Amino acid sequence: AQVMMHSAILLKAEVKALQTANEQKKRRERKRKRRIMQGGSLSVREGEDILQSAEVEAQVRTEVASESSRQVGSTGRQKRCGRCEKIGHNTPPRRGVAACYGPSLTSVTGPASSAPGAKAG
Repeated sequence: AQVMMHSAILLKAEVKALQTANEQKKRRERKRKRRIMQGGSLSVREGEDILQSAEVEAQVRTEVASESSRQVGSTGRQKRCGRCEKIGHNTPPRRGVAACYGPSLTSVTGPASSAPGAKAG
C-alpha cells in the first residue's frame, strides 16, 4: 500500500512539472505571435527570414551544446588501476586479489612474475 502511495505521489509531481512546462511553452508561443501581430502583417520574405534565423539560432545552440559536452568528457581523467597505474582495469575491491601484475603487487602476493594460484616455493 505504501508503494502505491509513493508512486501516486511521484506521478502527481511529474504531472505537475509537465503541466508547468507546457504552460510556459504556450506563453512563449503566445508572446511570439503577439509580437508578430503588433508589427503588422509580414511579407513572405520577412516570414522566411524569421524562420531561417530561428533555424540558424537553434543549430548554433545545438553545436555549442555538443561541443561543451565533448569538452567536458575529454577533460575528465581516465580511471587507472590503483596498483599498476595502467588504464583499462581497476584495483579489485578485496586485498590480495591480483587483477594486475604490476610492480606494486610484489608486497601483496610475492614476485610479480608469479601467477595467481601458483604455489610459492
